[in-house]
Amino acid sequence: MAFELDTKFLRYFVAVAAHRSFTLGAAYLRITQSAATKQILAVERAYGVTLFLRKGHQLSLTESGEVLYRQARTILEQVDSTEALLKQASVKPMGRLAIGAPTATGELMLPAVIAEYRLKFPDVHIHVVTGYTGDLIEMLAAGRLDLALIFGQALHTALDVRTLSRVELGLLAPARGHDATGGATRITFAEAARLPLILPSRAHSMRLMLEQTCRDLEIEPNVVVDSDSLPISKALVKSGVGFMFLSAAGALQELKVGELRYIAVDPAIEWSLSLATRRAKSVNLATRLMVDEIIERTGCLGISAVHAGM
Repeated sequence: MAFELDTKFLRYFVAVAAHRSFTLGAAYLRITQSAATKQILAVERAYGVTLFLRKGHQLSLTESGEVLYRQARTILEQVDSTEALLKQASVKPMGRLAIGAPTATGELMLPAVIAEYRLKFPDVHIHVVTGYTGDLIEMLAAGRLDLALIFGQALHTALDVRTLSRVELGLLAPARGHDATGGATRITFAEAARLPLILPSRAHSMRLMLEQTCRDLEIEPNVVVDSDSLPISKALVKSGVGFMFLSAAGALQELKVGELRYIAVDPAIEWSLSLATRRAKSVNLATRLMVDEIIERTGCLGISAVHAGM
């Protein structure tokens, strides 16, 4: 058709129909009467209908006019509601926000972060995912997460990464019974590499970093188990199968109750804790505000070398 209905026409029509007058409807919209009349006549011609019965200066709606009036009011209410939501969303976050974090780091940081965020922005539904850094990076790049706390470097062109702090990795050993370290509290990296090790698979940044360190020192790591499950890796250490690299807070509870023992490694192995988001021209408001909250809470919590885990 030569003429298409749009919200401009619908507003003209509803104003005239509500006031039962072209003159009053036009005055309400602050437009000329001729502009309103021209629009309505154009629609009547285009659709072959009569919308108003004219008796002098008084108007009444025809059956077609009644149908259009009901539909137009519903449409305009939806349009106005949508515009209001869009304006609100630009200053008030809402919707779903998916956050990823390594297990121990998530347990340490996210409760305080989410509690504060929810007080400020109750209309945002938060979904939390925990896992290894490699898995979180893949989920973030695929759009299944909005942001993620990660360790190491995320060499992914789709991501923006901001370093929050640096953590120090040590070795977790079984707390009970004899182990190959003789109960030592500090060993060299070369000594650690020769112990039976439980490491994540090569898909994960920690494994890649540790293997690179071994190559630099011309050492072959003694990997006895590949495990991409943090709970299973800890259980294997407890049972005496081997040792694993982790920060102290990565097994904070197990260390407190005496299930595991922490061994410092020389030279210290530093690993960065970072915040990653997808690289896009526009990150939504809910994500931007969560990034700000995490950065602020990181400082408040004093996240440092002994306060973060995988």
